Amino acid sequence: MHKKTIIISAVVVLALAAIAALVFSKGGDKAPAADIVPTVTISMTKDGFSPNTSSIKLGEAVMFRNDTASDFFWPASDLHPTHELYPEFDPRMPIEPGGSWTFVFERVGNWSYHDHLYARKKGLITVTQ
Repeated sequence: MHKKTIIISAVVVLALAAIAALVFSKGGDKAPAADIVPTVTISMTKDGFSPNTSSIKLGEAVMFRNDTASDFFWPASDLHPTHELYPEFDPRMPIEPGGSWTFVFERVGNWSYHDHLYARKKGLITVTQ
């Protein structure tokens, strides 16, 4: 019986590790963020996103830069809190003060977004062909 408990525990730990890897992965086979040159940089400040409206072409990148000294931000696709309009447009974790996250837009459209931690802060990115 003890051996069975150990095996079940090991399977649970492995399953949780696999789930964590999927949740926190950032694209796997895509180029690391350091290799991506953003077309637009959006500053996250205590007042919100600046600029809060941007236009880019398909395949271009946007960098979200946290320019605060102490606030965490989490830019993500609408709808809050599920981010279901463009689920890939979500770093899946907050961006620390001084940090950044870059995302390559691979879908044409008008992508409204918000700060997952302060949902009243909003923006819009238009992606054209």
